[in-house]
Amino acid sequence: LVNMQTTFLCLLGFALVALSVRHSAHECNFKENCGIHDMKNTKLRPSSNLPHVISLHLRQNNFDAACPSLLESVSNPASKDYGNYLTFDQIRELTWDQEAIDNVQSFLVKNGVSLENQEVAPNGEFIRITSTIGDIERIFSSKFFTFYSAERVLKKHISESYTLPSEIAEHVTLINGINNFPIYHKHAQVGALIKNPLANGAVSPQLIWDTYNMPNETDADNLADQSVFEALGQSYSPDDLAKFMQQFNIPSMKVKKVIGPNDPSECMRNPNNCGEANLDVQYIMAMAQGAPTIYWSIDRNIGDIFLDFIEEVAKDPSPPQVFSISYGGPEGIQSHSNQVRFNAETCKMGLRGITLFASSGDDGVAGFQARGNPSACGFKPQYPANCPYVTIVGATLGPESGNPEVACQSNTG
Repeated sequence: LVNMQTTFLCLLGFALVALSVRHSAHECNFKENCGIHDMKNTKLRPSSNLPHVISLHLRQNNFDAACPSLLESVSNPASKDYGNYLTFDQIRELTWDQEAIDNVQSFLVKNGVSLENQEVAPNGEFIRITSTIGDIERIFSSKFFTFYSAERVLKKHISESYTLPSEIAEHVTLINGINNFPIYHKHAQVGALIKNPLANGAVSPQLIWDTYNMPNETDADNLADQSVFEALGQSYSPDDLAKFMQQFNIPSMKVKKVIGPNDPSECMRNPNNCGEANLDVQYIMAMAQGAPTIYWSIDRNIGDIFLDFIEEVAKDPSPPQVFSISYGGPEGIQSHSNQVRFNAETCKMGLRGITLFASSGDDGVAGFQARGNPSACGFKPQYPANCPYVTIVGATLGPESGNPEVACQSNTG
């Protein structure tokens, strides 16, 4: 086994020989109280017969290398190709690698995964398989343990590492669903704002309109859908949305479509289970009134919520044109291969004319780990805001209290 990112080794100056490649999760993920996620290792092994889903991401004709220059040509106003975005089928012509798909599928069949349990993405980005814990451990030299979050009543089966066998290492960049931990830190408490949404120090749509001289328009272009990305068990409440619009004199609107899980009853059981999602939905609809809004939610059982997100968008021939992402985690503890894959798929989204906005976080460059702990300060960019193909959005404060606007940071609240 070779613990390296490169999957090819030049021998004798001529032959290219594929080597097996070991992929390991960041060691912090397996430490107690690491502050990255709330999953605790029970040290218990799941049943080998338990069904499990993973995705093998393919190299796509090495399209990653060509994508940046193509994106520059369609997004630069000075380019003759500006605005000539690619269609779903045109993306397929560039990324579909029949040889890679055939080789990986053949390998999986030989190892007991039937074609009926394999799903090839429409444009060939990945192959999603359903197998058992035991078969996945055998095929990819992994060892699963059960992790549990008491706060979220959530159980996941995760392996610290896996090996890409030499037979497919030439074609596969990574596997999603084996050693992926959820990025998680607790959302802000929202109880006080629910009790008094007009309290001094609270933000309102009118405050935003006044601060930035924004017209309160209700005629946003309905040809472009906008979407909020939600995960980690968050839900939004249609009833809360209606009350929000009534409270702030906003024309009544409803979410156009819900993709993925959403349980409004969670908002009554525990308002913090809806704090992030309600905030995202209410304010994007208040700022772009009339624009069709899609609620795009990722199942809470997913490990890397961003890998699952790019998989689902890659499969969709007509996704929203604008995504807002208010989730993230420290770049340094994320898998390098996962981040590279996210960057590549985001570049392809740009080729399709899709715009992603991502939150830079609430704590500046030090990240949330330095919140209340100055010794943790350092250069810790947030993922996926570190992606070169997203628009990073920060936050300011001051106007809500009648003070000058300054950049938002932890020590100022």
